[in-house]
Amino acid sequence: MRVPFYNGPFLYCDYWASVLGLRGLVNPRLLERGAISLGQFKNGLDRPQAGLPKLRYYLITFLAGPLFLTYHLAAQLGFALRSRTKVDTTFREALAKFQLSLAQDRDDRRYVRVTGDREGLHQRLLNPDKMSVVTSLFYPTYKVFIASLLTVLLTVILIPLLNNINFLSAIMPFFEALTYPLLFVILYLIFRDLTTAFLAPMPLFAVRFLLRHSGTMPPENWAPFFLGMAGCALVFYLAEWFFIPRPLPPTLFLYVNDPQDPNFPYRPEHAPYWLRGRHYWVWRFVTLFPAELNKPWEPDWERLEIWIRADEGEQMGMIEWLVTDVHYRELWIDYGRMVPEKEKRSHRQWLSRHWQDGDKRGAWLIEADAHLVYHSQFVRGIFPMHLERGWVRQRLWELIRSARTYRARDRRQDFLKVLRDMEVSGEVVLGEIPEHLRKFSLRELLSIPWDYWRYPEGATSAKISYLYAADSWPEKRLVRASEPRLQIKEIARRGKRDQTQIDQTIPGDGR
Repeated sequence: MRVPFYNGPFLYCDYWASVLGLRGLVNPRLLERGAISLGQFKNGLDRPQAGLPKLRYYLITFLAGPLFLTYHLAAQLGFALRSRTKVDTTFREALAKFQLSLAQDRDDRRYVRVTGDREGLHQRLLNPDKMSVVTSLFYPTYKVFIASLLTVLLTVILIPLLNNINFLSAIMPFFEALTYPLLFVILYLIFRDLTTAFLAPMPLFAVRFLLRHSGTMPPENWAPFFLGMAGCALVFYLAEWFFIPRPLPPTLFLYVNDPQDPNFPYRPEHAPYWLRGRHYWVWRFVTLFPAELNKPWEPDWERLEIWIRADEGEQMGMIEWLVTDVHYRELWIDYGRMVPEKEKRSHRQWLSRHWQDGDKRGAWLIEADAHLVYHSQFVRGIFPMHLERGWVRQRLWELIRSARTYRARDRRQDFLKVLRDMEVSGEVVLGEIPEHLRKFSLRELLSIPWDYWRYPEGATSAKISYLYAADSWPEKRLVRASEPRLQIKEIARRGKRDQTQIDQTIPGDGR
């Protein structure tokens, strides 16, 4: 089903506020004058209805997939098969009254004028069509298929060919014993996902094992082989049914970072105070994972936001923040700290040339990935590109480059002291997770290279009260979504800087 490129633009609305109806986060003036609607934004943008693919899709993918893997999927940015997600367009009609009006600037096509009847909105900003954002979920969508294809190539084609070489016949039994570990290493290096590397080849190896020990290996008898492959197809069907993502068209929001502006989206105490610009185009991508591992009957929605500077100046069009969620925490990842310095220089040079190219449309391509089971998202690569003919070769090269993921990781040890201090004061991080799983979750959470987080009160669906918990006291203090004392990484880095300055001011002993 063909759908428009993006929804909007709209005035920015907090994700968790629209999903859970947290009115205490939102600027009440926006609700009073009808500039946004929490209920309609939830139904039409943040939690839309999406249908699962039909059985024929899986059969076509399994049988015909190898024929177009190298060209078709890459050329279409991985959107060709994922367009099966059905979007209810009636929401677009209901949301039309909230949409902002953009008029292209007559003097410079890089800019638009935000016009209409919105209070205070007559700004000259970056044209979002001149520098947009698209995401590719090629890796999480096709990792099971690619892993299975590599398994077939290695076990069904390569090993029989090597068996026919005389001088290799003596060592082939040892090579076959190492096939699974070798394939595991190859798949892990490609996907950085232990679960995929371990489980994806298993059905095909099981079929091969049964065929070998039943004495009916092809070409003597192909019937058991095809029956086994049909069983593998069923396994892959179930795997994709539960775990393969279904992305939806992004939504474009305008964020006005000025508490005095009537379009400022937050009550002041809940806004992200670390933003440096005044205006941002926020591209929100929402993806459906049909099921969770521990709750297969419940679909799981994940979001990724890309914050782009919309103000005139040197930073116009640059990505500033990437935002995702883990355990209801809104994690803010600094583009400048995540992307290697060499690539940042290349991005700035490309953007400088882009602004001089006149009518060309550009885009930031975000090569995203997600854990097959837990659905936590991470970015494999960020590539600026022009949306015009001749970009297929560039796209293929970017897929290859994105196999080497960004290495930005934080050390958990750097934040242990801050965590202990918070526990002493009665604040337990990830207190909603059972204690025997909390350390594992915290280890993964702290290693993600985020700088700030927001955790709006009420984001968790249930609040458990403990007899000796700190929040069981009669006087309960309200916590802001952007509570400064909960910014673990900012506190740890500030303490490290202060300690460095103290060390530098203490005179040495002359040695």
